[in-house]
Amino acid sequence: CSLVARSRSSSASPQILGAPRILNTGSGPLAPAPLNCGEPLGTVRVVAADGLARLYLRLYDVLALQPQNLPAQCPVEELRSCFPRDHFDISHMRNALDHTMDPLEGIRQMLEVTRPGGWVLLRHARNEGSAGMFQVGLHQWSFDATQIEGELHFYIWNPALRVDVTSWLRKTGIAAVIRTELRSHPGKIDTEEDPEYIFVDIQKPR
Repeated sequence: CSLVARSRSSSASPQILGAPRILNTGSGPLAPAPLNCGEPLGTVRVVAADGLARLYLRLYDVLALQPQNLPAQCPVEELRSCFPRDHFDISHMRNALDHTMDPLEGIRQMLEVTRPGGWVLLRHARNEGSAGMFQVGLHQWSFDATQIEGELHFYIWNPALRVDVTSWLRKTGIAAVIRTELRSHPGKIDTEEDPEYIFVDIQKPR
């Protein structure tokens, strides 16, 4: 809620932004309920989307389930065909971008549907594709971070390709701020193991 409020406060004309919205892309079968953010935002709608949503909907029918909130059928690489440009205050993806055919296009599409000054938030396990040698399950990519000139750069890689995403975002001019952080598992406290999660925050230019 606080990040939505900050992104909207940067606009000179907040009334033209429409209602506050959050996109949860790569959501899986569950769609979250709206967030009660209090004043001045009020209730913030969370829109869920997933490239496999049509299969989840079929599964609900088979199991005779009727969830109150359902994901929309939309792969992250095709978000602009599903939603208007500059539509969401926050676009969020957790442990799903490494399943995609084209993660860079997924990031670009997330930025396309995010409003100017808004944020794209990526939350992923570190180097998840490596454990299965990029051949087991959905994980086609690994995500990591490397220090370059005192700054942590976000990398996407597999055996055939390695991309410095931080540099790519800057070169293309589609990001104003890129913050990368390595974190330990959310359920562990004071661990001495290597960080297991990579958090990337990308702000769209105003």
